[in-house]
Amino acid sequence: MKICSFLTYIILSFGLISIFYFSPKLELLLGTLFDKKSEYVSTPSSPSTEISSSTSPQLELQVSTSSQPTSTPTQKSSLKKITQTSPSSNKTTSSLSTTSPIAERKILSSDIIYKQGIEKIVNMFCNNGKSEYIIATGAIVHPNGYILSNAHVAMDLPIGSTCDIRRGSPSTPFATAKLILVPSIYTKSSDPQIQAHNDVSIWKIENIPTPLPFWIIDESTKTQDEEKLLTLSYPAELLGSQLILKGVNLLFSETTVTASDAILIKSRATISAQQGSSGGVLIDHYTGFVRGLMFAIDKEAPLVSDRNLYSITPHGINEAIKKETGKTLKEYLAGNPS
Repeated sequence: MKICSFLTYIILSFGLISIFYFSPKLELLLGTLFDKKSEYVSTPSSPSTEISSSTSPQLELQVSTSSQPTSTPTQKSSLKKITQTSPSSNKTTSSLSTTSPIAERKILSSDIIYKQGIEKIVNMFCNNGKSEYIIATGAIVHPNGYILSNAHVAMDLPIGSTCDIRRGSPSTPFATAKLILVPSIYTKSSDPQIQAHNDVSIWKIENIPTPLPFWIIDESTKTQDEEKLLTLSYPAELLGSQLILKGVNLLFSETTVTASDAILIKSRATISAQQGSSGGVLIDHYTGFVRGLMFAIDKEAPLVSDRNLYSITPHGINEAIKKETGKTLKEYLAGNPS
C-alpha cells in the first residue's frame, strides 16, 4: 500500500498563536518561519518579549509499504513487511520485525507510564535571541542527559546554543540543555519530504548529576495499522502566555495509527496534536518503550481531537543520525558527544 497525503502541515513547536499564516515553502526557521509572517504574543512580564508560533506550508508525506499500489489512508494493510526508500536512491534500507501477539502481553498501567513521563519528558523553553521564546518538548534518551527533539525546534539556533529545560506537571525549571546536533541535510534541503525524514535534534543537559532516568527506544517493533499508542508531550497551543510562562502541564493521551512505513507514522485522535508537542513521544502500551518522535500535525480538521499526528519511527531517527554521523543514535551517544 502506498499512501500519498497532501496536507496542511504545521510544525508542532510553538506555544501560542492567534492567527495562522500559511506558506507554500518549508523553510523551518524558529520565531519568524517560512515567509516571515508568524504571529507573536507578548508576555505579561515584558512588552518586548514574545512567544513565537509556527506557520504551515503544504507538505506531501509519502507513507509507503511494499505490498500494495496506491490506496486511501483508511484502507487497512497487512503490513507483512515494511520497507523504506531513501529520498536520494531506490535502495531498500530495512525490514522491521513484527510485534508479539497482543494476547501474550500485559498492558502497563497509565500511572506507571505517566510517572515515567514526569521524569523523562522535558518542556523546552528557548530564547532565539530575538526576544522570542520557543516552546517545545524533548525526551531524555540517555542516562548522561541527552535529549531527543526536532530539528525545526533548533532551526534558528547555532550549535552550542542553550535552552531552559523544565520538567514536571506543571513544568518547573530543571536545567539547561545545549544543542549538539541538527542534521545538515535538514538545514540545507528545501524538500518537505527530506526535511520530514530528518526532523531530529540532539541536546545535552548541563550541570545536573547523572545518571538520569531515560527512555528506551524500541528499534525493532514495526508499527501496524489501527495500533494504539500513547502520547506524552507539552502542548501549549490552547494556553495563554501567562500559563505558558508559569509552566505547561504534561499531557498524556492515546493515538491510533492509520498508516506507517519504516520512517513515518500517521495517527489520529489525540489531544496532543497541538503546537508545543514537537519532540513528544509515542509510547508502547505494553513495554513503555518509545515507538516514535512527534514532529507535525495537519490543520485541516476544525477540532484538535480530529487532527492527524505525524511522527518519526525509531528507524527513521537512526537513519537521520547515521546520515550525519555514520552512527546510530545509540552508537553516537555512547561516544558522549558535547
